[in-house]
Amino acid sequence: MFILARMIETGVVKKYLSENCCNNKYVLCDRISKIQGESYQFLWDDSSALYDRNCLSTNWCYCWEEKNDNFGRLIKDIISSPHYCKQLSLIYLKDFFRQSLDFNIGVLIPMREHSGPQVGIEWKFENEINAYKSAKQYEKELWFKTISKIQLVMVILSLCIIIVLCCCYKRLKIEKIMVH
Repeated sequence: MFILARMIETGVVKKYLSENCCNNKYVLCDRISKIQGESYQFLWDDSSALYDRNCLSTNWCYCWEEKNDNFGRLIKDIISSPHYCKQLSLIYLKDFFRQSLDFNIGVLIPMREHSGPQVGIEWKFENEINAYKSAKQYEKELWFKTISKIQLVMVILSLCIIIVLCCCYKRLKIEKIMVH
C-alpha cells in the first residue's frame, strides 16, 4: 500500500490507469476521479479510493488485504512499462538526492478529530482518548528545530570522521608498503 501510495503521489498511477484501464481491470479503474494527490490521503482518508463501504465495515486492514493482490499487479505492470519505469526512476532518483541532503525532521501537524491516530485510539484504546486529547500532538503544531540541527551536525561530523579515517587508513597502508 505504501509503494502504491507513493506512486500515486507522483501522478504516475492516474496517468497509467487512464491509458490502461480499457486493457486491464484494476480495482482503481472505476475510482480514478477519487484518487487524491497525496499519499497520506490515499492511505488514511476514509473517502479514499482505497476504501469502500464493504471493506470499511470490517476494518482498514481488511481493505488492505482484500486489495493487496490487485494493487500488487498494478504496481508490477507500471514498473514493467519502460515509459513509466523511466519516469518513476527519475522521480525517485531526484527524491534520493533531496533526501540525502535534508536532515530536517519537519513539523507534526495537530492530529485532531477524525485523524488517523485519534480514530485508532478511539477504536482500540477508548479509555485513553481523554489523555490523547490533552497531548501536545492533539493541540498544536510540533516543530523539531533543535533536534534537526543536532542531527545535521552529527551527520556532518560523522561524514568528516569517516573521510579522515579513510584517508589515514590509505596513508598508513601506503607507508607500510614503502617500509617493506
